[in-house]
Amino acid sequence: MKKLCAFALFVLSAQVIVAQTISPDRVPSTVKNKMEEKYPEAKGVLWRQSDPGFVEANFSNEGRKCSAIFLASGGWVSTDCEIEETEMPEAARAMLAKPENADKVTKYYRSETKAKGTQYSSDVKKGGKSLQYIFDKDGNLIMKGPKS
Repeated sequence: MKKLCAFALFVLSAQVIVAQTISPDRVPSTVKNKMEEKYPEAKGVLWRQSDPGFVEANFSNEGRKCSAIFLASGGWVSTDCEIEETEMPEAARAMLAKPENADKVTKYYRSETKAKGTQYSSDVKKGGKSLQYIFDKDGNLIMKGPKS
């Protein structure tokens, strides 16, 4: 399970690195329709080709920065949105508050995926290193690793 989570985190990180901005005209209509259906209030949508067969939409929704990934065929894969600390599960906040786990938390996210449901993550600084913690919906730690 840990290897699978680490691989998924690596793939998502690699997508950000290699993603190329694309014109909205080049985004399949099925993807645009699914995006509009899921996020009718989305503003400032910027489209990227993240990996072959996938399209990423970066946007603002209800004042939050978000990123959604779709299959080129129109199927939704996942969405990550920045959140406030208070929206993190209590168990996750308690763990991050311990000095041995983080010197400073820089960002909080809620991730929705078709495969795994809701997860939460945090970008932290600890001992000069950038780390990411991933938690399940109840705040139980799933994974901790370097932030790419």
